[in-house]
Amino acid sequence: MKKFFIALLICFSLVCPFNQAYSADKKTTHLFKSRTQTEKGYLSRVYSVAKFVTCYEQYANNYNYDSFMAMYAPEYVSSDGFDLNILSKTLKETWKIYPGIKYSVRLNSVTFDKDKAIVNVTETAKGFARTENNRIGDFTSTTEDIYYLKPSGDSWLITADYTLAENINLVWGDAKSSKVSLETPTQAKANQQYSAILNVNTPDGVLAIGSISADKITFPQKPSKEIYRKLSIDGSLERIMTTNSDNTNEYVVATVGFTRPRIDANRNININLSGYACVMNRVNVIPENKFIEVSNESQAK
Repeated sequence: MKKFFIALLICFSLVCPFNQAYSADKKTTHLFKSRTQTEKGYLSRVYSVAKFVTCYEQYANNYNYDSFMAMYAPEYVSSDGFDLNILSKTLKETWKIYPGIKYSVRLNSVTFDKDKAIVNVTETAKGFARTENNRIGDFTSTTEDIYYLKPSGDSWLITADYTLAENINLVWGDAKSSKVSLETPTQAKANQQYSAILNVNTPDGVLAIGSISADKITFPQKPSKEIYRKLSIDGSLERIMTTNSDNTNEYVVATVGFTRPRIDANRNININLSGYACVMNRVNVIPENKFIEVSNESQAK
């Protein structure tokens, strides 16, 4: 199931009516703090980017694939090394698995480098998915991204993006009434240890077991084997992870199985799965720089 969460690549497209696309009072008041910037044409350029981002959201929610993909430059590449071909495949897979998915995008900031735009957004996605055992699960995804835009006519094209942080949750059954969280760093050096902590708070009468693993962000995704362990008395599970040495970003994946044990008339314990949760956090892996030389000052003396 988690292989489908390669990155909910929320992509959006070019032109839509300005009066439908954007309301400055609601979304960008915080972007206009300097009259000097406004007088230099900053306002009109920010409005152009805001219009682009709102259309981007609109096309995603309408599942308009062709317009959607037309917003990307041919040279596009993501921070995970995905090009347009992989983006297209991932997008189709996401829409197939999560019918009814809805996106929301908040424009946080815009900066300009000559004619280029650098855009920081917070993106959320909500929907449902049918699990492997035919259960209906609810999922939410929250990412903080930076988009790099180049001008194209009176609009823009996305040339690259960088995901700063990403969290994805899928729950069904008793997981919906439980509190599940995963603590991980947002970035770590390659081949470096870090701690991943799963916290689970269940309702009375519900037991839980958990698993924590790490998967490199690849396409197609290659999930690790899940090994479930008993949680501690306080409902936590910790695992010390080591980032990969391939300089590839990772997902830390925590899965939790819930059950309501029952004793039948023959005093046998019946244990059936009553809920499931999958929580994923992105860990951006900082490449190892092998060309750093540090001199020993004591030896130099």
